[in-house]
Amino acid sequence: MGFRAVAAWWAVGICLIAAHTAWQLDQVVRTPIPARYDYDEGVYAATADAVAGGDRLYRDVFLSQPPVLIVAMRGMFRLLGPSLVAARGTVVLSSAVYLLAILTLLSTRGSPGGGVLAVCLLLGRPTFLTMSHTVEMELPGEALACTALALAVMGRRRGWGWWAAAGGAATLASMTKLTAVTCLIPLAGAVALERREGLPGRCAAVGVGILAAAFMLIPVVALPGFRDQVFGFHLLLAHALHQTASAHAAVLGRFLLAEWPLSGLGLLGTWWAVREGRWLERALVVWLAADCGGLIVLTPLWDHHLPILFSPLALLAGLVLGRVAAWATAGGPAWRPARYAAVAVGGIGFLAVALAAMPPMHASAELGRAVTRLAGALPTNGKVLSDDPMVAFLAHRALAARLIDTSLTRIWVGQISEGQLAAALREERTAAVVLWRGTFRQYFPRFTAAAVRLFPIEARSGRGRVVLLMREAAPSRP
Repeated sequence: MGFRAVAAWWAVGICLIAAHTAWQLDQVVRTPIPARYDYDEGVYAATADAVAGGDRLYRDVFLSQPPVLIVAMRGMFRLLGPSLVAARGTVVLSSAVYLLAILTLLSTRGSPGGGVLAVCLLLGRPTFLTMSHTVEMELPGEALACTALALAVMGRRRGWGWWAAAGGAATLASMTKLTAVTCLIPLAGAVALERREGLPGRCAAVGVGILAAAFMLIPVVALPGFRDQVFGFHLLLAHALHQTASAHAAVLGRFLLAEWPLSGLGLLGTWWAVREGRWLERALVVWLAADCGGLIVLTPLWDHHLPILFSPLALLAGLVLGRVAAWATAGGPAWRPARYAAVAVGGIGFLAVALAAMPPMHASAELGRAVTRLAGALPTNGKVLSDDPMVAFLAHRALAARLIDTSLTRIWVGQISEGQLAAALREERTAAVVLWRGTFRQYFPRFTAAAVRLFPIEARSGRGRVVLLMREAAPSRP
């Protein structure tokens, strides 16, 4: 493929990624108080805010996940101020890195057209578009995983530094979300199967990158709290919520069926890679198999875990689409413009249909009133007890550090108790109780009754579903 053709594909890909990023950021900025959000978004945003304010991760603040995304959001908060816009913007930027890594990887393997069409395929999936701004760990972890593999492929011609960077990116991916550790499989394939010459040097370079990234994270991951909260907590949860492998396989099948354009082409790429692929293509097949196997045995399995399949599926689909693009744009000069136009029209049409099905973000007037009420009634140094940390975070009011995450999972494993909440309620700096999701009312009725007695000011939502309880406002103390 000539330089002009490659440059044209790259220009299209960069424009698509830039348009996606701008569109996502525009929606995020225009919806600072969203009508729909995931509970984890409030937990992670409030956790990053607490860490930016000086609380210590895994000591003062409970976190059930590795630290990389929280550290990244802490940096954004220090730069832009704590807000959901900054938190979601961090994930939007990681989605741009994700798409750029896929485009780079497939282009480096000689298929820029496949890279562009794989990007189109992802942008046409509502699940991917939603995860591209949702403050969850999966997509940022996969962004780093794909970056690690892209750096390894680029390292074939550009020297040991690229292999070291690949090792570092793979380590950061694993420390963003543990499910991303499977990216070590295609990376190992890149190291071992590329060619025999230089194998010791490649291994050494990747090892240096892994050790360098691990060294930066040692102050956090060496803490006993990291092991207890990231690993111990999930072992307790798996014991409390054990699910069968057959049930997980059914969930996985439904997900693949729902994502049929991506999964169908990805499975077609799997078939082609097994039959005719080289080391990278076969490593991608093993990556897909490892992700599927991991999801089948992972307990409990939540919906937000499933998009980790996007990475190998999109890359395998890109291999097939690259052949289609090469065929469609081949031929004599007279026919080439028409074929390029047909590919462009088909891709734009696919994206248009997909984006039309994607509902825009809407603001929540109810949540906005609660945030305004909380911010206006509480002193700036007052702390909040809540069954949903999003309300306090949006009001720029701190939560009790150990009780930012009051999720059902922590309740089910016994890490949140009525006595623990009652003790926090009696603390002098506890200035408000927000009952938003109904979790406290359902599981801790005595705590709820005590809060009603202690906090005389009450505000209810128009639907009678939400109760906001707070102490009489006291003057702010410096």
